[in-house]
Amino acid sequence: SLLSSYGRIDGLWLDSSTWSFDPDPLLISAGRLQPGMLIKRVPAVKTSKRVMLYLPAASDQSLLKLAGEDQHRESEIRLPLDMDDGDYLIRAIVDVISSGESALLRVPVRPSGDVDADAKKQMETLRQWMFTHGHAICGTAPGPFERLPFFGRTTVEGNRLFVFLFQRPADGVVRLPSLTTLPISARLVEGGQSLNVKNSGRDVLLSGLPDLSKNFGVPVIEVN
Repeated sequence: SLLSSYGRIDGLWLDSSTWSFDPDPLLISAGRLQPGMLIKRVPAVKTSKRVMLYLPAASDQSLLKLAGEDQHRESEIRLPLDMDDGDYLIRAIVDVISSGESALLRVPVRPSGDVDADAKKQMETLRQWMFTHGHAICGTAPGPFERLPFFGRTTVEGNRLFVFLFQRPADGVVRLPSLTTLPISARLVEGGQSLNVKNSGRDVLLSGLPDLSKNFGVPVIEVN
């Protein structure tokens, strides 16, 4: 019904990590119903927890409810999102990924296939941010810090450290505690503005932050 009642379907995302049956016949049938559809099969997630981020439906009782939606898995944590904060979804996803966990986003959908208007606005904000900053969370690992002296998170990929600023430090200086080597450079991912890098005892200080407006969403610093 899903593949034959709503016109062309561009992609099908299948989480087969908990299936107890062979999905190949299902995939063959799906391919026949939608010949041009991209099918993505996701293997078991190798993380301790899967965090469910769900966009609440605005007061519209016609939104579809997925089977088993009220059943909590032991490996899942549910986190409702604040629809009045445009950057809340971005911060929630960054918080999950920087902790070494996997994020699953559930979006309310009407029987017609339309996405709830408030959820669509949040998703558009996320899309615009991911276009510039997606490499700072995709394929990364948690940063090396147990605790940060500012409100933010970190991830790492190879020799690159990504610093997410949930709030600009009052003095405009980002302090990275107990780094073993001095970075060569640091820059804002959006706009590419270079920052000053210097040692202060065992810490590394990044200074020269501009006044970060809402246009930045959640600002990210790339440290090399």
